[in-house]
Amino acid sequence: MPPVPRDRFINPYTFVPLPASGVRRASPPLHTEGPEEKRFTGSFTVEWVLQTPLLLPVKAREEGWLRADGTVRIPGSAIKGSVRSAHETLFNGCLRVFDSEFIPGYRLPARSGAESDDAPAVLAVVTRSRDGVPLEVSPCDGVEWVESTSLRKAYADRRINRLPRTGDIITISGVREPSELRQADEVFDVTGVSPVTRAAISHDDGATAEAALPDQGSVLLITDTSARRPTREDGTPADCFWAAGIIGSAQRAVVPEQAAKQFWSACEGSRDRQELRQGERRGDAADWKGATQYARVKWRNQPVGERARATGFLHAGDVVWVTLTADEATVESIRLARIWRETGTATAGERVPPSLLACWTTEPSDPRPGTRGPEGGLCLSCTIFGSADTSGAQSGEGRQDAYAGHVRFGSARSTTGVRPLDVQLAPLSSPRLGAGVFTLVDRGTSEELGDIASHWGSTVDQPEPRQLRGRKFYWHVDPDRQADRWSSELRRSTPVLPRYKARDHQSRKGLSRAAQLVPAGTTLTQEITFEGLDDVALQSLLIAIDPARLLTLYRPTARVATHLGGGKPFGLGAVAARITTFSMWHSSDRYGAHAAPLPDPGFDRSVYPRIVARAGRLENPRAVARLLDLDGAGDWRDHVAYPPGATWDQIDVPNQRGFVPFDESYHFFGQANGERLAGPPPHNRPWHPLPSLVEKDGSDTRPDLPIDPERRGGRR
Repeated sequence: MPPVPRDRFINPYTFVPLPASGVRRASPPLHTEGPEEKRFTGSFTVEWVLQTPLLLPVKAREEGWLRADGTVRIPGSAIKGSVRSAHETLFNGCLRVFDSEFIPGYRLPARSGAESDDAPAVLAVVTRSRDGVPLEVSPCDGVEWVESTSLRKAYADRRINRLPRTGDIITISGVREPSELRQADEVFDVTGVSPVTRAAISHDDGATAEAALPDQGSVLLITDTSARRPTREDGTPADCFWAAGIIGSAQRAVVPEQAAKQFWSACEGSRDRQELRQGERRGDAADWKGATQYARVKWRNQPVGERARATGFLHAGDVVWVTLTADEATVESIRLARIWRETGTATAGERVPPSLLACWTTEPSDPRPGTRGPEGGLCLSCTIFGSADTSGAQSGEGRQDAYAGHVRFGSARSTTGVRPLDVQLAPLSSPRLGAGVFTLVDRGTSEELGDIASHWGSTVDQPEPRQLRGRKFYWHVDPDRQADRWSSELRRSTPVLPRYKARDHQSRKGLSRAAQLVPAGTTLTQEITFEGLDDVALQSLLIAIDPARLLTLYRPTARVATHLGGGKPFGLGAVAARITTFSMWHSSDRYGAHAAPLPDPGFDRSVYPRIVARAGRLENPRAVARLLDLDGAGDWRDHVAYPPGATWDQIDVPNQRGFVPFDESYHFFGQANGERLAGPPPHNRPWHPLPSLVEKDGSDTRPDLPIDPERRGGRR
């Protein structure tokens, strides 16, 4: 066996390319059999056998997943979602669960300047909001910058039993000097503060809140210090200043819906939001959607203030930076810091074929752009599983543009009692859709200095926005087998932990939670019923449940499995399906006195052309076959990890400060973003898009990527 490479990895997820278009049936089929068509009604039993452990939800016992008799029960709705996802991928279904209005946000580099000359950012207080959406702000008359450590001391001198906090309204005493750097006064030595108040908040009878400000004073905005250097270039200690907006103006500026949405998108993927969502999963999160949440800020290892967390919600009394229109009556953009984040361009809905946007049954007179497809009708997936109207566009008319499905999923139950495995689960987070190096179709990098090719809105997006890479799927890789492989290879006294188990540094930061796993090898049995399906719909349904019926035609040796439950990034929930008992009738004969049940049709190749006629050309069965193959990663099966910050011999090895460089994926995305730097091409940042799954001839590609060479030794 060749030596195991330690400087390559496979990302846990990759993408099945989107088809060029989707096919919709203009008139959805009725739920009864017509005179010239044959429909089928029946039921069948499926055995699901876990190939890797299944992650149970946080409240598994309360929600009935764990039964009093020791058996496991998975609700039919959970399995229906997994089966529908497979069906949509194989048969060109619409993007049913998809935020078509999503636009990512990116941190502004300090070297680019905080704002443009014609639209300077000003400090403002949110004076009116509804359900965390800002409606109106009050711009401050000016700003001064207040030294953090002396401000903290001034709070202590007044015996204020807490740290300075964003939104505090104070009168500041101290020595002021003009600053050319900040183009405002600096209070470099705060000698006193008085009083310390907050904006007075009132609520109407609904969900709207208003903030009343005093006639004078200064309102604080405290920000994160992690990107600031504690020392100057000469080695002397650096200062940390907070912005303080001068209150006095009665002017108000309206926040349009677009500016609020862009702010929300800019917060997507923030560490604050990830941590709060982790708390939700653990069941111990504060009401971060309904009230401002704060985080302690340190400077030179001393706590100096409390900043508002970047949740995407803004409430009355919150303090932000805004840019205004020329008449100062309307907000153009919102930031939590002067140098903070900017939004990309072109929504997710503009980056997919329009015919793949969510179906609806009839063509509306005034569809919302980017939210639904260009014409009425249902794709094959919506015809089988149903199409819910979530737009609310017709709610005032007392009707819905929806279509009932033809399939019912019963609960899946284990055949015997199960003893769940107790684990401390590593943190789970959603991959960032805005990381275009992975999520957008590769067009290479830019020729423009300073352009970042991985950003939505890069010059590489011209003249048309790059399309999304496809539907996200996770490799099937047994996490316990992977850990055993590296434990054996590295010959350590302490074994390498499986990917799903929390490391010590993750537990110390509160990023882990207690979880339970259903062991691999467990068998779950489920009954599924259907009514009024034609042969095309029935065949495609059976393939979505047991994809081996179709995929082994393209990959004969594949051991096909799908996914159930959470934890897919960890390799959890791989499950193989087998249809056992099967009973089916022609719908018109279902209750006939002498109607004999029909057998399982298996995969009838003669129906394949009719599937193509109904769903469109099946463009990606080879790619899906590889991803659903338990051996699809081949010789690279033990190299699955989010982009490591160090080579595999450094896995689970902390440095002197207790960090584990191997786990620091953010460094990869910061370096491998294709940014065009000054100088010839060798000075550009590397560009490492995900490899395609199959070659044009259908053979497997190499799925691996290089670990960032600047971090291979785990240096910081």
